[in-house]
Amino acid sequence: MRARDLTPGPEQDRPGPGQQAAFYVARAAGGEPLAFAEVALFGEFAALALMVSRPDRQPDSSLARYQLHTCLALDLGSCGARHLLTGSALTETDGTQYFQHLLGYQARNLRVRVIPSRAA
Repeated sequence: MRARDLTPGPEQDRPGPGQQAAFYVARAAGGEPLAFAEVALFGEFAALALMVSRPDRQPDSSLARYQLHTCLALDLGSCGARHLLTGSALTETDGTQYFQHLLGYQARNLRVRVIPSRAA
């Protein structure tokens, strides 16, 4: 994250009450991190909160990011997540869209609706 001028803030240090998060790191053979991902978990839903790779270690970090994403998707599926929410698929490059297609992703439009709790 520091190689990309990103600094973890308090909200990235640990999940809030009742929330769960999964963190993934892909490392080079020498142990240095090449790519990092953070996923928020909500039952059968998971939301990709962050995925970054080191810009100073190309092409290794780019390849590590693809491998990390594949591992992340398989791991979440084995833990019961059925849906992985990300940003817009339409803004991705053709290569990334093809990779996502190979992994079985399907682009969907979501409409989020906030439902007030019964306690309120």
